[in-house]
Amino acid sequence: MKIWATHYAFRLQSPSVLLEHLRIHRCRYGMYFLDPDCHVYRDLIISQTPDEPWSSSHGDDSIQHGVVTVDGLVFENIRSTYNNLIPLTHYNASGSAESHFRNVKLVNWSGSNQRALINMYDDNSLKPTPKGVPMYFHNYFGPNRHAKFASTQAADLLGDGNTYREVPLLTGNRSRVAEVQDIEFPDLLDPVDDRPPTTVITRVSRRIAPGNKFLVRGTTSDNGSVARVIVNHREAKATANNFAEWEIMLDGVKPGETKLTAHAEDAAGNVEKRPHTWETR
Repeated sequence: MKIWATHYAFRLQSPSVLLEHLRIHRCRYGMYFLDPDCHVYRDLIISQTPDEPWSSSHGDDSIQHGVVTVDGLVFENIRSTYNNLIPLTHYNASGSAESHFRNVKLVNWSGSNQRALINMYDDNSLKPTPKGVPMYFHNYFGPNRHAKFASTQAADLLGDGNTYREVPLLTGNRSRVAEVQDIEFPDLLDPVDDRPPTTVITRVSRRIAPGNKFLVRGTTSDNGSVARVIVNHREAKATANNFAEWEIMLDGVKPGETKLTAHAEDAAGNVEKRPHTWETR
């Protein structure tokens, strides 16, 4: 998915979401007003999005209910307007909310010397919270040496026994970081592809000579990779990516009424149970 040249690029508030291969370019706000509850993000690139490339959960309300994991995040060519790339979330609504990041890269990040990768919103309306939302950067300091971030207003986190400190360009005036070990990167979602593809014959052209042939064209849709399309027990040829368009030449077809059936199978082994049928005369 690619999103570019808009104000709010991506706003997601549904639970249990797997998002992969997102590109956000030249927007004012990137991942905005999220409500992460069992969210899994992989392979994201956010470029030239200066104001708020990543927002606190629920934006200015700064409330998080669940767990989010981010594996593979690149910030590219960003000059920070508000001096932070990823704001901490203030209120832990469920008591078990956490944010986990891994493989985060900064490419040509610029701005004030006071800028920070992780900080809180500069908002005096956010009062000290009894339960903060921890944020982890896995393997940030080395193998099994993770960075744990906390808000300066989260007394429970600052008092958890770890040694929190300021690190220039990593923390800001309202955030601190501690080095921790033995923190597992959560495996939140393990989706299973159990839905078969859907196939439609879109066109049949009869070619009498030579050999009384039929040119059959169609389309197949699936939420994964399509392995093959079968038309009258023969495999069709893909003419577009993932069998979005396909065709097959059937020869030796007897004159008169002919019944064509087409179905597909995907890479997960799901077989279409209701083939599309086309009768010709």
